[in-house]
Amino acid sequence: LEYPIDLSQVLFICTANDAELIPGPLRDRMEFLTFKHYSIDERKHIIRNYMLPSLMKDYKLFNLPIEIPDETINNLATEPQLRQIEKQLAKLLRSALADIKLHNLDKTSIMFKPYKTTTEQKKIGFNN
Repeated sequence: LEYPIDLSQVLFICTANDAELIPGPLRDRMEFLTFKHYSIDERKHIIRNYMLPSLMKDYKLFNLPIEIPDETINNLATEPQLRQIEKQLAKLLRSALADIKLHNLDKTSIMFKPYKTTTEQKKIGFNN
């Protein structure tokens, strides 16, 4: 800009998933605040009030009879990363839309159960 700007009263805020990827000279000049994951209740709130309405709008699903039980929301909320939750929810909504259109359903319900852990897989006979 070649114009003198006083930045002494300016606060810059940045976000990063991995602080180790920030170059050392820049990292030395930064102060870090680390936030933990959202609680399950916070994730449920985000899913119901932000993600779901946004995805319903994106896929134009407001007029379709798609039921999302509380159990599905609860199971989705067990995933700590919001991006993964949103991807999974989008996948479920696309699948529900396909079911309605392909099978001429009057109503469909989205069910989601988290993947079984390795220990649980071994108990029921799955091999790694």
